[in-house]
Amino acid sequence: MNAMFVDILKKLTAEQGKEALLNPAKCKALLADYTKGEYKKESRLLLQAIDAGVSKAIDTTGELELCKRQQIKVLHEEYGMDQEIAANVVDMLALVLRGEQETETSHVCSNCGKELQKEWKSCPYCSTPVAKTNQAAGSAISSGSGGGGYGVSLIDSDDDIIRACTEEIKSCPNLPEAYEMRGSAYFNKAQYDMAIRDYTEAIKLNPNKEDYYIGRGDAYKEDGEYDMAIKDYTEAIRLNPRNVNGYMKRAVCYFDKGCDCDEDDEDEAEKVCKDCNEAAFRDYTEAIRLDPKKADAYIGRGDLYKIEDKFDMAIKDYTEALRLDPNDSFGYWKRGDTYFYKAQYDMAIKDYTECIRLNPSNYFVYRFRGDAYRNIAQYDLAIRNYTDAIRLKPDYTDAYCWRGKSYRQLGQISQAIQDYETALSLNPNIDRVQRWLRNIKDLQLPVVDGQILKTSQFVRAKGIFSFEDGNLFLCKDRLEWKGNKDNIVIPIEKISSVKFYSETSKNSGFTIKLDDNSKYHFITLTEYIHDNEESKQEMESWISAINDVRNGILG
Repeated sequence: MNAMFVDILKKLTAEQGKEALLNPAKCKALLADYTKGEYKKESRLLLQAIDAGVSKAIDTTGELELCKRQQIKVLHEEYGMDQEIAANVVDMLALVLRGEQETETSHVCSNCGKELQKEWKSCPYCSTPVAKTNQAAGSAISSGSGGGGYGVSLIDSDDDIIRACTEEIKSCPNLPEAYEMRGSAYFNKAQYDMAIRDYTEAIKLNPNKEDYYIGRGDAYKEDGEYDMAIKDYTEAIRLNPRNVNGYMKRAVCYFDKGCDCDEDDEDEAEKVCKDCNEAAFRDYTEAIRLDPKKADAYIGRGDLYKIEDKFDMAIKDYTEALRLDPNDSFGYWKRGDTYFYKAQYDMAIKDYTECIRLNPSNYFVYRFRGDAYRNIAQYDLAIRNYTDAIRLKPDYTDAYCWRGKSYRQLGQISQAIQDYETALSLNPNIDRVQRWLRNIKDLQLPVVDGQILKTSQFVRAKGIFSFEDGNLFLCKDRLEWKGNKDNIVIPIEKISSVKFYSETSKNSGFTIKLDDNSKYHFITLTEYIHDNEESKQEMESWISAINDVRNGILG
């Protein structure tokens, strides 16, 4: 195993606690920072083992050696991981979590995969010389702890693996493991055509190894060849009908195929998407039947329920996933989204909050929690969440958009304009923000999206006030009143009367009286009102407009 990668994991657990290797979502979020984008294959194998529950089993067992052998079997038989890779990963987790060194693992035949005894000189099942297997184990390819050709996967860089495997293939061209390892390295480098070529060669040499089909299927999927990927996953499942990993991967592939459907005919595209989602649903359900503790399968099936607007069923699956893995931050996020779609914003906020507690770096969840607060008119809390999202991701366009809208709801015009302009500097093509900015700059007062009374038209007087969503908005830029409020929003249904008054030739205004006998007394700024008669006419037209709207609402 790669000593540097092990050191990274030791540092991770020292700083973040063992939970960092017990919770798949938390581990995934932290690994990228700790590895700085390196050790991609090691990270992928580690996450697969953690997702399978290997780390939890190792951390809690009282019989470590027995547990390790059981977990190797689980990874091999249920997740399609090569036996020696599985041993390597299990040993690594035992070393980091329990301080245990690796145990000696069995040799397996390079051709048929059967377990061999050390003293055998040839495989009794297929007659392959053991020397070939030992050659792979002793070569530069296999300097890792697993004792077989796959040790390199946790030791060298992908380029080193490719070079070593290429040399090995030159001297021994009939080793399928060498092709598999090189194919895996090409996959990590996103050279999917080369990975497919090598996996295909490995399959030719040993057509009964399910993980070769899984590997080639992964490469086809990443290359957008969904039908070929599905075919390979299906063959892996045929070879091992209890391969939970095969069902999971095929389900994801079906789902992606439906999402990426490029049929020109809209009806045909809809049919393809529907068929793919139904196939994915069947695979997730089968994965759950084979492994009722497979939390990710409930998450995947919940996603499909949510797409079909079956929100209660989606919540049920997400809840079961969270029961199985209560530390899955993404599970809380997905269930929170579903509550959001049901307009159960308080429940959504609760789940978003738990997601953030488990993974405070999830910037997008702050944004969604902000949306939930905004939908229940808690604009200050919405702004706080959007600000946190921006702190974590300074170029997060959507957070600027919706924080700007929340500022506008509170009448904080300059802040709203600043956020709209920042959003458009990041993405100049957001039509709604362009419209919001034009409106707010034109009126210089808060503008609220939504149905504008019954006419969908602004009633406005020189930008001093506007009506929308049953409220009267008054802008301090063009009116004077006592107090520090920047702008005032008055529910029109609470207005009992509006009266004009004139104090001097330079000061005219109006008084708004509410049902509770409280009053708002406004004086227009002199730069907008030139003399008393003109002021009176202006005020009368404004009062008439306010009363017309009030009468229209109260009807």
